[in-house]
Amino acid sequence: MPGVHQYGQSEPQKASAYFSQGMSLVLLVAAVGLVAAWVFGSRLSALMLGGSPSSAMEGLVMRQLHWLAPGILLLAISETLGALLTSFHKVIFQMVSRVLAASTSLMCIGIFSGWIGINALSISFLFGQLVMALVLIVVFFRMQIVFKPSWPIDLGRSYFYLSFTLLISALATQLYLLYEKAVFADFGTGIISSFQYGVSLTNVVIAILAGSLASVFWPRFMAYVQQDDFSSLYKEVALAIKISLIALGGVCSFAYLCASPIVSIIFVRGAFNQDAALKTAEMLQATIFTALPIAIITLLGRVLISLRSSKAIMFVGLSIAISGAITLKLAYQIESINLAIHHWLVANIIGCIVSALVFGRVIKLHFSNYLSDVWWVGRFIITLILVMVLWGVLGTSISIESLGLISLFLMAAAYGFLYLFIAWAARLLPPLKTSILKIK
Repeated sequence: MPGVHQYGQSEPQKASAYFSQGMSLVLLVAAVGLVAAWVFGSRLSALMLGGSPSSAMEGLVMRQLHWLAPGILLLAISETLGALLTSFHKVIFQMVSRVLAASTSLMCIGIFSGWIGINALSISFLFGQLVMALVLIVVFFRMQIVFKPSWPIDLGRSYFYLSFTLLISALATQLYLLYEKAVFADFGTGIISSFQYGVSLTNVVIAILAGSLASVFWPRFMAYVQQDDFSSLYKEVALAIKISLIALGGVCSFAYLCASPIVSIIFVRGAFNQDAALKTAEMLQATIFTALPIAIITLLGRVLISLRSSKAIMFVGLSIAISGAITLKLAYQIESINLAIHHWLVANIIGCIVSALVFGRVIKLHFSNYLSDVWWVGRFIITLILVMVLWGVLGTSISIESLGLISLFLMAAAYGFLYLFIAWAARLLPPLKTSILKIK
């Protein structure tokens, strides 16, 4: 996308040729993945479950893999076109497409979970990506850039090097996720599906808030990189991270406190009984705060891609996969389900720290430049804990398990007011407002 952004500013025809070759390569790789998922579905399922052909879970996993395989192609189209729209400052359209995709996925989970159980996850993913892809294709046809299938021979060495490092990171992440399923399978029935429901809800928050904010700031990141203005780049990145944390902090903390009614309202129907709801609520509490480090990783990842820092991107991806796998291994050895369900949070916190360090190294940032922003993050964490504790004290007389949809919305509004008031008192918002006003 940095290449398309560079050419798109002055040479639309060259941008079209560059994009056509890049998109052709993406579709080719996605098609290979689609065929591999269909052809080698049984072997991949056996690999994930430790090669046990008699396992009842293997058939379920293979069916899910076959269902999800078309999502590889849909995801390739939607993510590539979404990133392209960002390069051309079509942020609103990309945000709308992400909101529609996330809403469609969540709606499909709510509609189908009581009828077809875990299969609702596959259907929700496919429908979400299909809606996003269709919206982006419609917008894409209205742009002057033209896609013509072509052999990717003029993309340049840096493009393939960056693509290779991204593929290595993605491969490490997928192996880590396969290991996650294998470990969870040994902890008992219902753990995998409950955890995935919790991850799905967390991903909705990430897509709507973190993904949208990253899309808003990415064109500015690329502009500063092209100007070699690393001082302004750092200030913009710090501002983007603070806005993301403020927005996600309130949503994630409220979701943690009201996990039970949220899960009950969305999921409980049909075969999805109260026992399943309790497990899913516990998983939501274990995963929801992962949105915070993922938001930072997403923002810094966009910066590193703009800087074309291939090694840094691969290092971040490997750090997440390795730390997550180590956490799962330790949880398996000490038989701690509590540690196991928090592996995603642990892995992304470590990945967040690594992202910040490599970003500072790439732009040659001194540690002293971090101090004021580190102090802001420290105050943010203290504020978040204080709000949750205070809300727990004030809300002890409320039976949140019996809340309906309207009551939940009213509680969310009251919690949001309390959260913003304490954040303002902690002087988190005034510096934020000052920084926003400085944006040109």
